[in-house]
Amino acid sequence: MKLNCRNVLMALILLVICPFNNSHAQQAESVYGDAVKAEVKMNYVYTMEEAFKKARELNKPIFFNCFADWAMPCHLMNKAVFSDREFCDYMDKHFVNLFIDVTQGENTDIAKKYDIQYFAHFLILDSDGNVLLRIVGGREKEDMKAAVSLALNPKTTLPGAEQIYQSGKRGKKETRNYLTVLNLANENKKFMEINKEYIRMLKPKEYLRKENWVTFSSTISNKESENFNYLIAHKEKFVKANGAKKVNSLIESLYYWDIMNYAMGKTPYDKMKVIELNNEIQKAGLSDTCNVCRVYPIIHLRGERKYDEMLDYLTKNASQLGVSKLYIDTSLELPDMSGETRGKIINYLNDCIEAQKDDSGVVKQLKAFIYKLEHPNGIIFEKGNLAEAMAKAKKEGKLLFVDCYTIWCGPCKRMSNQVFVQEAVGAVYNKQFINVKLDMEQKDGIELNKKHPVTSYPTLLFMDGDGNIVKKIIGAQNADNLLKIASEVIKQ
Repeated sequence: MKLNCRNVLMALILLVICPFNNSHAQQAESVYGDAVKAEVKMNYVYTMEEAFKKARELNKPIFFNCFADWAMPCHLMNKAVFSDREFCDYMDKHFVNLFIDVTQGENTDIAKKYDIQYFAHFLILDSDGNVLLRIVGGREKEDMKAAVSLALNPKTTLPGAEQIYQSGKRGKKETRNYLTVLNLANENKKFMEINKEYIRMLKPKEYLRKENWVTFSSTISNKESENFNYLIAHKEKFVKANGAKKVNSLIESLYYWDIMNYAMGKTPYDKMKVIELNNEIQKAGLSDTCNVCRVYPIIHLRGERKYDEMLDYLTKNASQLGVSKLYIDTSLELPDMSGETRGKIINYLNDCIEAQKDDSGVVKQLKAFIYKLEHPNGIIFEKGNLAEAMAKAKKEGKLLFVDCYTIWCGPCKRMSNQVFVQEAVGAVYNKQFINVKLDMEQKDGIELNKKHPVTSYPTLLFMDGDGNIVKKIIGAQNADNLLKIASEVIKQ
């Protein structure tokens, strides 16, 4: 199953402080332990049968929290939204509230029935179980309240808005209503098709209006998008209509991974390109205190191998960097690292653990990464792109082993830090395969996903030099299983 984090910066800021504390809702302790506890104030029922019965008795729709314990955005919502008394009172007044972890046991049948593939995920159902609204991804409190309220008007539910649109009523209001619920439901293909029609209805000055922010901003997928330049040129007016937070969050999200990939060493350091990137950020009018600007100095310190200064900067700016620091901390497997530098990094990471003062999910990730640094004889992954790795595999007559991961996937991190690092695993995989790690939300990963869709993480692929899949493994594996799989693949 997938995780959808629609507001990247909100998630990045809150990701590691999204606790959950509802003993009834949590039938078993979370995989994240005490790191995910919050005073959830939602008045939930916990079975479909009870929810439908209560919905009929009270003549209310059902708000269904389709929970997945492993998905941090679900915990984030508990912290940011479902622990707010005012919001929860609103939900109790208008809905029957249902909580089920749809990834556990027989509950997976519910996930299949309602096509729940992404998390966080929320449904609003009528008393017969029909979907009135689908909300994919976490939201802040006011945005979540605005979203669920659409289910209270038959014209703004997903089936209601669709029926009106399909009947031929396709004015700006009707089309915008339909686009709103499609966007909430993560119906991206249909949304983009209809959004093209809607944008053509608008004059450029109408882009600025608050009601058109979602549709306009959806046309900007990257910095090369045509409307990105329009946004920057008219930024002051967009801010006046929509607020600085929304506008700057969009702009920052377009630069975030460019900056982070340099800071994590995933993109090779090129001083002039990095300076040009920073100039773009300055021209876009982002504050010096925004996350990408705080991360920026790390790029030069890492790229110029000023490792002592880099560790000092990370220490002094820990609170300002937020979860970006965790991503960087767990990327400090530096090229040509001396034993002395390795020791300094391990000491730095131990200091980070001490600063946490609890056994949180952050601590577990840092400890796992320290283990990885202390065991450097595991799988050696290629540094180049996928095409280069495929060419190497073809030349050497080997198969590719591809670790398909995402940066937010806990099981992916555990495999990277605890399984791939084992010497026995490295001995086999380094000899038999060309090994590649692919972030499925970045460049090569996105392209591979188009050809060979990956819907669960981690997914492990064995491919030939032409890109054909020989074997596909879904889910985290221990070292013994990984060695057994390698043996089976070699015999094929």
